[in-house]
Amino acid sequence: MEKSASEVAEVPDSDSSPVALEPPNAAHQSDRNSSRWRIGWLVPTQMVVLLTSGTLLAVGHHLYYNSLAGQPVGKTSQQWATRFGTAFTFLVKACLVSAVSTAYIQHIWVMFRQKSMSIGALDATFSATTDPFSFLSIEMLKRVKIGALLALLTWTIPLATIVPPSTLFVIPAVAPEVLNLPVKAPNFTAAETFVNFNFHHTPGQGSRQPVDTANYQKPIAQLSRLASIALIGGDIVSIESPAPNATYTLQFFGPSVQCDTANSTTMDILSLRMGYPLSASSVTEALAYTAVLNNQEQLLVGWTKTVNGTQIHGVLCELYNTSYTVHFHFTNTLQTVDLLDRTIINPTAISGSTYVIVRDITAPVNTTQFDKSTSPVFQTYSYLGLLTAFANVIVGDLSIAVDATDSTTSVLNTKLGFGPDLNTLASEQPRSILFPNLTIQAGLEEMWFNFTMSLFGADGNVTKYNESTAVTSDIIQNIFQYNTLDLFLAYFFSVLVTTFATLVGIRALYINRVSYAANFSSILRTTRNPNLDQIVRNTASTELDTKCNCMGAKPLPKSLKGKQLKFGIPNGSGHASFDVVEEGQDGAQEDGVQDIRGITECPGSGHQAP
Repeated sequence: MEKSASEVAEVPDSDSSPVALEPPNAAHQSDRNSSRWRIGWLVPTQMVVLLTSGTLLAVGHHLYYNSLAGQPVGKTSQQWATRFGTAFTFLVKACLVSAVSTAYIQHIWVMFRQKSMSIGALDATFSATTDPFSFLSIEMLKRVKIGALLALLTWTIPLATIVPPSTLFVIPAVAPEVLNLPVKAPNFTAAETFVNFNFHHTPGQGSRQPVDTANYQKPIAQLSRLASIALIGGDIVSIESPAPNATYTLQFFGPSVQCDTANSTTMDILSLRMGYPLSASSVTEALAYTAVLNNQEQLLVGWTKTVNGTQIHGVLCELYNTSYTVHFHFTNTLQTVDLLDRTIINPTAISGSTYVIVRDITAPVNTTQFDKSTSPVFQTYSYLGLLTAFANVIVGDLSIAVDATDSTTSVLNTKLGFGPDLNTLASEQPRSILFPNLTIQAGLEEMWFNFTMSLFGADGNVTKYNESTAVTSDIIQNIFQYNTLDLFLAYFFSVLVTTFATLVGIRALYINRVSYAANFSSILRTTRNPNLDQIVRNTASTELDTKCNCMGAKPLPKSLKGKQLKFGIPNGSGHASFDVVEEGQDGAQEDGVQDIRGITECPGSGHQAP
């Protein structure tokens, strides 16, 4: 049948002009470019992000535990601290193991391209990160050495993360806490709390003004008892602590005694009381010690160091208004009182034992007008009461006969009786010197300090509560302790090996030129090969094998398990897949499987690799 003129192609002769060739179809070119091999951004980003996230979470775990270190357990529940720590550890482990697993997948596909492996070894390689029995495959260990190491890391990193949660633990410790608390101190301004007075009111008559008088009697019994306890006990009485294991510092004004060597006037007084020194062998009795409160303001003490001594020693102690700075520290039942500063302000002038005030003539009769709380005169009577109570233990005489000792003083029962000045005067001679440096002068000042500080432990009106004072209370409580080194080492090595695995994964991406996964779609696309169907059908030697092959179930038939596969491009195919190779034939091309290494274009596809 003849073709129409329109259907017949005209063939140009030699005289015809050249025919212009049309450019390649644009749609075909676009399809070719879109099918080029390339590394997707997801997998490398995933590895880097997982590694970075795991590292940051490890740092966050450290910062969280570090913020709890030294804190009381009560402020942050121990259970919640443990939960948060466990959560940090879980997230760190999840990120690092995921990064290693992703790198492992990329690496094993490099091995699949380069080496043929039995189906059993392939199974072990794919399941090594989820099944520890996969490491029993000797072939897998030999052919995928670095891959086996990466798979092992996915199992050992969780072991390393067992350590971090236990780096935060609880220990009992002393936790200082500053509190504003009222503390007890002597109420020196309330003279009536220290001494007994006899108040008398003389009413006015005519032009004569009314008169009030206050006669000082003696210290109250509680004060005298406290002086005996402090001086004879040789220490400060127990003071009530404002808080458990408290420490605080107080500055206050109070009395002190300053003792100096007696001057000539004082020595004359002492000589008259003691008589001139005589040998005990030449007299019936000799006065070896005497102490007297002179004019209620001065304490005079005289003594001889031996029974037949020929020299009288004497000291004079006077009362002063003094500024004290004292540090108090209480630990359980023990107390420590340290004098930080003592500044003498002025001598205490006591004008007799009677205080008189002349009131205004218009004042009501039969009333007193003493301002006992603010009057400095009444405060001096408080000091006088303290001095009298103190002197009651010290004053008196000690007479020593040839065969006996007569004493009207308790001084030998104090620390002074065991010092170098008075130890020879005791009846039970020789008495041991327990305080070799404690002279009478130094000892009196020390005992006065102990007596004054003992007032802080007195009951009743002798003390009052000061305004709020900064008190540091050392409370024994449970606090968090953090072992930084153990957490650092555990996370450091975990991050270090994960960094190594990530570098291996990035190298695998560079070699593969594509990214892989171990999911179903990857297996589906890399097993599109009729040869694989053939070996599955032909290796079923028993009914059980047939059922297992049909369902893809375990166990894998032995005849199929040993078949060697390699990932490449089978001849005559434009698609990369696993294919069967003969055992022991590893080369650039094995039994029709073309090695992907160096391939730039899939045969028959027209798609060129980058």
